[in-house]
Amino acid sequence: MIDLLNIREPVQEIATAISTVLNVDVEVVNLEYIRIAGTGKYANNIGLPIKNNYVYRQVIARKLDVLIANPREHEFCTPCPDKNCCQECAELCTPIMVNEAVIGIFGLVAFDQAQRKILIRHTTELLTFIKQMGGMIVSKINEEEYINQLRVAREQLLIIMNSVNEGILAVDNSGRITHINDSAASLINQNKDDIISRFIGEVLPGSPMIDVITSGQGYINKEIHYPQLQKRFLSTARPIMSHHRIIGAVSTFRPIEEVKQLVLDYTEQRMDITINTLIGKSKVMEDLRKKILQFANSSSTILIRGESGTGKELIARAIHSSSPRKDKPFIAINCSAIPDTLLESELFGYEEGAFTGANRRGKPGKFEMAEGGTIFLDEIGDMPIHLQAKILRTLQEKVVERLGGNTSLNIDARIIAATNRPLETMISQGEFREDLYYRLSVIPLSAPPLRERTEDILPLLDHFSNKYNKLFSKSIKGYSKQALDVMLAYDWAGNVRELENAVEYAFNIETTNYILEDSLPIKLRGPGKKINTHTFSTLKDLEKDHIKSTLDKFSFNAEGKKQAADVLGIGIATLYRKIKEYDF
Repeated sequence: MIDLLNIREPVQEIATAISTVLNVDVEVVNLEYIRIAGTGKYANNIGLPIKNNYVYRQVIARKLDVLIANPREHEFCTPCPDKNCCQECAELCTPIMVNEAVIGIFGLVAFDQAQRKILIRHTTELLTFIKQMGGMIVSKINEEEYINQLRVAREQLLIIMNSVNEGILAVDNSGRITHINDSAASLINQNKDDIISRFIGEVLPGSPMIDVITSGQGYINKEIHYPQLQKRFLSTARPIMSHHRIIGAVSTFRPIEEVKQLVLDYTEQRMDITINTLIGKSKVMEDLRKKILQFANSSSTILIRGESGTGKELIARAIHSSSPRKDKPFIAINCSAIPDTLLESELFGYEEGAFTGANRRGKPGKFEMAEGGTIFLDEIGDMPIHLQAKILRTLQEKVVERLGGNTSLNIDARIIAATNRPLETMISQGEFREDLYYRLSVIPLSAPPLRERTEDILPLLDHFSNKYNKLFSKSIKGYSKQALDVMLAYDWAGNVRELENAVEYAFNIETTNYILEDSLPIKLRGPGKKINTHTFSTLKDLEKDHIKSTLDKFSFNAEGKKQAADVLGIGIATLYRKIKEYDF
């Protein structure tokens, strides 16, 4: 409840008016017995506590209307030590009430016999009158309390507006800015005080809020581009209605980059892939891990070559997690898994209404989503030839353009591509652009097949066993000798993926504490299994076959030989000597 002290000016005006009309003195006292208003002899004591409050105590305690016709003789005056020198001839008192609670006292005071007669003869009428005046004071209190509530609500609203990260901006029905929070001012590079009352079109040319206040139609999660700011925002706006009239509009907005990061944080499968995730103790794996750490800090494109199931995406993720971009998005897209008609829009995005069936708000592409991070183009060899030119432009100019759009967007995303296709053969057949091939393979990496690193099978088996023991709540301790012999002798055409699938199958079948040979997939132990336990080759024959298969993979041209030498871990001169020695 607001104290009478907070409205003493209007209370004094009411007291003065009463005194003038009734020709008696008036005083108003609050619950602390402080004189809020006074006329006549009490005019100079406003704001001070009254000396003797014996009468007022009873009025407050009993909520009584009291006429003190004989001040020195009335029972309420008896305790007063100064009753014999009291100058008052009479007093008419009434409590000022708000919701059955006393908040103060109205007192009409007579200092001479003429004033005393007025109080005594017109007690009923005067009580009615000053109670009405008390009602005016209560109305003023309620008004002041309502204003105070509005003031508090406004302050709370401002605190809330300025505590959110989103920009909030409001305009009236003429388009003038009425409110803007700190975040919005910062996002549009403006000072709050400088833009209040300015037209939205002057501050943000092309703002769709003009359409909202003219049409009454808002929008939700609309992407808005302000070229003068070189910024894009995701915005929602709604009209402000009062009595079926548009009186303004309010919009919220945040940078599109922030929205993308938020979406990724909640939707991207966060795979904790590090350099140590690449399991294997073989030399070829040790060399691969060294190269990953060596190339991770670069921003050059990487082309990962390897058979299906060798873990090309794991290598790409390990590069990303070892790079300065590790806290930014890693966006993977399989170029062979998306229909040609949709792949372009997935990669580059599209503007509103770019084609039939398009999202009406438009959609950012994978390159935009990968801003600041890494985009992994898996199965790049299956990309349609007509899209390869657009990918090449993106690689060279670091820009993308959405379908149906005419604005080039700068991007900063490292590109890692992967394929198991023979790109050199595809180039000669016109199925893959040679210029794109060279642009992608700035840094070539090879994912070694499992059959070339059989010493890694045992640590991989341990890893997958731990995984499926936890997944299936089992406690399988290992593999029988026969099962291990089968798995070590198998050719593993599907590489690590096929090995993991075999382990998962065995864990579903096995009922003992060890994986037995009979629990392995039939393909591994059946008549068609590729086990060569009785055939041996010399080291020279193995070297010859390995060099030949590597050259077949990368081609016998100069670039292919260079890549083969890199994969084989030998110098180019040594490779040429071997080619001559084995008469390839």
